Amino acid sequence: MNTNPFGGKLPMRATVLPLLAAVLITAGCAVDATKFTCSSSAECPTGYHCDMGTAATAGSFKCASGSAQPKTLTANANKFLLSKRPFPDGSVRTTIGAGVGAVTSTPDFVGVRVVASQGGVDLADSQVAADGSVLEFQLPQALAQVSIRVQDDSGHSIPVTGYNQQVELSFVGRDVASTSNTNAAYDVTAQSDSMYPPTTWITSGPGPGGRATQFALTDTVAADGGVLSSTSYSSLGYVDYRSASTAAPGQLQDPTATSPGTNAGWQEFSQIATSDNPDGGPPARISATLSNANGIILYGGTDIAGTAADPAGTFWRFRPYNPYNGWTPVVPPAGPNAVPTGGAKSSVALGYGGSSGCSTYPCTQLSFDFSMAAGIMPNGFPTNRVVAYGTQSSYQTSSSPAVVTATGWFDVGTLPFANAGMASAPAQIPISNSPTTNTFEYFAGMIMIGGQNIISGGIGANSNDQSGCLLYAGYPFGSTTPPPARAISCTDANWATAAPATAPAIGFRTGATLVPLDPQTFLLFGGNRTNGPAGTNGLKNDLWRGQLACNGPATSACTTQVTWSLVSPTGTPPPARANAGGASWQATLVFTPFAFHRRIGFYGGSDAAGNPLTDFWEYEIDTNLWRQVPFDGGSALAPSARSKFAMVGDNSHAYVFGGSVSGAANDQMWITTREAPGRILVKAPFSLPAVDQMTSSKLTVETPGLVSGQAYLWDGARWRFVGMSDFAGGGYRLLATPTAPATAFLQPDNNFYLLLVDTSNRATPTFGGSPLSTDSVKMTVDFK
Repeated sequence: MNTNPFGGKLPMRATVLPLLAAVLITAGCAVDATKFTCSSSAECPTGYHCDMGTAATAGSFKCASGSAQPKTLTANANKFLLSKRPFPDGSVRTTIGAGVGAVTSTPDFVGVRVVASQGGVDLADSQVAADGSVLEFQLPQALAQVSIRVQDDSGHSIPVTGYNQQVELSFVGRDVASTSNTNAAYDVTAQSDSMYPPTTWITSGPGPGGRATQFALTDTVAADGGVLSSTSYSSLGYVDYRSASTAAPGQLQDPTATSPGTNAGWQEFSQIATSDNPDGGPPARISATLSNANGIILYGGTDIAGTAADPAGTFWRFRPYNPYNGWTPVVPPAGPNAVPTGGAKSSVALGYGGSSGCSTYPCTQLSFDFSMAAGIMPNGFPTNRVVAYGTQSSYQTSSSPAVVTATGWFDVGTLPFANAGMASAPAQIPISNSPTTNTFEYFAGMIMIGGQNIISGGIGANSNDQSGCLLYAGYPFGSTTPPPARAISCTDANWATAAPATAPAIGFRTGATLVPLDPQTFLLFGGNRTNGPAGTNGLKNDLWRGQLACNGPATSACTTQVTWSLVSPTGTPPPARANAGGASWQATLVFTPFAFHRRIGFYGGSDAAGNPLTDFWEYEIDTNLWRQVPFDGGSALAPSARSKFAMVGDNSHAYVFGGSVSGAANDQMWITTREAPGRILVKAPFSLPAVDQMTSSKLTVETPGLVSGQAYLWDGARWRFVGMSDFAGGGYRLLATPTAPATAFLQPDNNFYLLLVDTSNRATPTFGGSPLSTDSVKMTVDFK
């Protein structure tokens, strides 16, 4: 093979002329090599070079006596870019170019070229311009990770290492029948919220009609020119304001007394760090508290060894379906309010915050997001402190703007005793405001059930019969009334430890589940009753309703109390258990026949042997009915059995976070609901000759025209949330770049998998859903 000194193939002219000259000289013929024309010194005989001139003088482009002089060459790899991308004609091409100053050459750039090769074979080259830039040139094949060198006319060269490379994975040209673009998109809209591993999803569904349907090349068009279906690559491939749309999820079947309805599903919300949200999601933890006192709030928790999961005073907000959604850490400013008094790290109770009003000016006003009571301190002991998180503002007059003087944690009061691990819920607590009339005012706070320091029976502040149920009333809701800052017992005769076996009673129990129906109504489920009369102890599956009110005659002060009554639903109740999660998880309006169904969900817990459970049950309030909720099985992803997790609801979804899974703390947030969204699953093949040598890699997801959509990337075990679309630059789009390297998402089959999920207009038992639409989808891998 004819090669140059660097292993590349020589042009035919460069091979023939030196060979011809050698033959003529050997034959004794007089040869004047200076008469040979040339385009590079490689075309001249040994001992000659091609006169290509200089930067100031034109060359003769004939061979001249003597060897070409090597130039002093340097290269700035950061100014080089290899780009591999699809084109509208269906081809996939690779180009290489470089910016101004990418190459320096002394004394000039005459005869200096950039050469791309692979496996010792030169593929293509381009002249370096006088400003050190390189005009973009194309390789004959669509390759990446090729070798690049800067070479002068003498054959002297230097390698360009660590240069920038970019591979675009999009649907440009995918609508061409003979396309080389192998990216694929699938409509995986289904009848539940379930998510599946991508390869399973593609090969066996579910999707419209029970299977994953790949996009068509072009739109389905009616005879009059109208678009019947835009689930096509021609709509998905280009930023042209022509959106590709999935099928619309159909209306779900509502459960009835005799029918389980449409299966429910689990969707994991596992947030990873991105360039826009570098904090990612909360670390793994057990014994945390989730509350919906003012949006979904996660506070506290520890690892298995008991080390706090977050810095002292930090908590997390969770907004699953809003712009800039997901997890956001809240870190109080440094100073005296940065850490709550007592420094509780786990097992706290969370409630409403309240605020103070101004009656005279100037004044100072407090406004709290939520309040927090008790919990385990860093030293491992419980605390009795009650604190609240919010702001302190100063007002000079009633019309002057507020000046925030402090943000963070403020003392609200104390409990009668230290406690932790209570079942709790936010509560609006009515307290009498007149000694002569049955009137009251609401105060922000919480209701707390049980806890590790509640003792069975006995006399004292922390006895079960006195404080097995405890209210705490803090600040009012904006009035000028001073906060009562006090704890109020909310037990009644049903809490008596020694209640007779002949009458149902709550008694003394641990691991009960408390769910708020509204700020004054609560459901208490299950738990493990102990120290009661014979025949009353053990795991329970009973359901109790607590009604908070201020009761009394019309002519005297009312008394704040909770009345507890046993609920006797129809249907099959869940098996007895302790430490279950509970949430107000679904409210459905149906029209035929007209009804409003509100359901409380109960998940997991542990059986009599301490084994964690994974079943899900619902109590339907309006029909007073127990029902087990059916979930998608098979390969549908679902939470593993766990203990010490946190759970909360928002009347549409139930959220389960963290816990201990097989003895390890967990960081997963699972969401379940009776909804079905439109979804697009993208498979993007990505192949390099040496993936392990790819450095500084990053993967960027861009979806112009995506309205109210989320993006997830498959990491081999989980769908990881990377962002949600928002309105920017005159239109909606999603743009997200995980901080993890691109290789974290490249699967063993050399594919990236992207999932787009609609967050609005989902199908429910009341309404059918809308298609998920996007103008285009593109992933870009940048690396060196």
